[in-house]
Amino acid sequence: MEVVNIILTVILVIVTSIYTYITYKTLLSYKNPILFLRTLLVDSEYEWDKYLMRDLDPVQEQIRGLSKINIDKKIKFKIVNNGVNPAYDIIIKYEIHTFKNDIMFGIDEADVKDYKPVLYKTSKREKEYNYLAPKEDIDFDIVFTSNFPRIEIIVTELKSNEVTSIKKRTTIFVYKNSEHCEIGDSIDYRNMIGV
Repeated sequence: MEVVNIILTVILVIVTSIYTYITYKTLLSYKNPILFLRTLLVDSEYEWDKYLMRDLDPVQEQIRGLSKINIDKKIKFKIVNNGVNPAYDIIIKYEIHTFKNDIMFGIDEADVKDYKPVLYKTSKREKEYNYLAPKEDIDFDIVFTSNFPRIEIIVTELKSNEVTSIKKRTTIFVYKNSEHCEIGDSIDYRNMIGV
C-alpha cells in the first residue's frame, strides 16, 4: 500500500509541475501585445490622393477593360493592439493587386460575348510605426477603388518587436465593383466592363 501512495504522489507532482509550466507559458503570452488587422471599405467623399495611387493610377489612362464608371470608395487598414502592453516598431508589408477586364468580342466591338478579370497592376508597400498603445488603433488609407473592377489586398507580414501576427501571404480583402450588379442596358454593360 505504501508503494502505491508513493507512485501516486510522484504522478501528482509531475502532473502539477506540467500544469504550472503550461499556466506560466500561457500567462507569459498574454503580456505581449496582440496585433489585430481590420480592412474597411469607406466612402471617399470625392477625396483623391495622388501619392496613394502613385503606381496604380488608372485615371490618367483610358485603358480598355477598366470600368468607365468611377466608384467613390477607398480601402483602409486598421491595426488594433488588443493586448495589455504596448507594441513597438510595428511593420506591415502588403500588396495591392488591381485587375482589369479581359473582354471577348463576337462579330465586332458592339458584340461583347464575355469578360473576366485579369491582373492589371501590382504594388508592394510597407508601413512602419514606432508605437501603438494597448487598446488603441492606427488606421491608414491603402487604395482608392476608382474604376478597377476588382482589387485584392494581400498582407505578407505584420509584426512588432514583441510578436509576429502575420508571417505568410494572406489575402485580407477582395473588392468587386458594385456596378457589376446594377446593369440597366447594353450601354451600362459596355461602360461597366470598359469598352
